[in-house]
Amino acid sequence: MNEMEKVIMDCETAIRKESRAVKAYYLKGQAMLELKQVKPSVAMLEQAMALRKEIAVPYVADITSALRDARKRLWQQEHKDYEQTVALVIYDFGVLLDDEKQVRLRDVTADQWSEREGLAYEFEERQQRMERL
Repeated sequence: MNEMEKVIMDCETAIRKESRAVKAYYLKGQAMLELKQVKPSVAMLEQAMALRKEIAVPYVADITSALRDARKRLWQQEHKDYEQTVALVIYDFGVLLDDEKQVRLRDVTADQWSEREGLAYEFEERQQRMERL
């Protein structure tokens, strides 16, 4: 068990003993963020923010900063997945275009070279439009 896991366990114990332990929520959120548990980290830090409205603590700026960082990481994580999906779709579409292009170009006879060049241009143009999406 590493240090961050120990911190999380200690914070859980503190929260069980005192459900309004602002510092325990804050430290647990920080430890979770360190372990790349981004969504649960945001939840813990939001709980710390909610409790600090009821209980005055001197480290409000630290909680705010940690929550901002956790939300930023969550946003990046969610959008990274989206960007990877878009890249995969574009790649797959390109492979399909290449396969279709090969089949259509193979079917063109020798006396249809100009049509063949037109097909090649048409496929390249489609592929460029897809990449711009």
